Amino acid sequence: MTDELHDQESNEQEAASDWDAFWAEERITPEFDGMPFRMFERDWRLPARLPALIQVQMHRVRESADPDDIQNLLGALLPSDLVDELIRRHVGDRHMAIVLAWAIGNTATPGSLSLERARRLYDEQDSTQGKAPRRSGNRNRKRRSGGRR
Repeated sequence: MTDELHDQESNEQEAASDWDAFWAEERITPEFDGMPFRMFERDWRLPARLPALIQVQMHRVRESADPDDIQNLLGALLPSDLVDELIRRHVGDRHMAIVLAWAIGNTATPGSLSLERARRLYDEQDSTQGKAPRRSGNRNRKRRSGGRR
């Protein structure tokens, strides 16, 4: 009985550290079996769920101007053939951002974000970017103390 228990614990320890088996079981590569859409006269599908890699890629894109980072981000959400087609057609940054927002919204919750709404969201964000926040009051005035010292 002790040998049986030891073998079971040993098997559990091996299984607990076998990440390749875990990832294979968890399907970490995106499978494009989610919401269908049409672009460039072809039918495509979004992934059924947002890949965890999306957050890492979004951080990289914010900190980088490297086109490969944008391509990797899009590749986590869109089929590689479609990403290649977007690049081949020289789609600009505005349209790429709209596609990206639409894809993220509709992967997270299929049907939740129309193309028009994705465009409006991008345009609203773009119109407010770069504007300094308004400060109220005179900056030269001393601050009043709110309590006792």
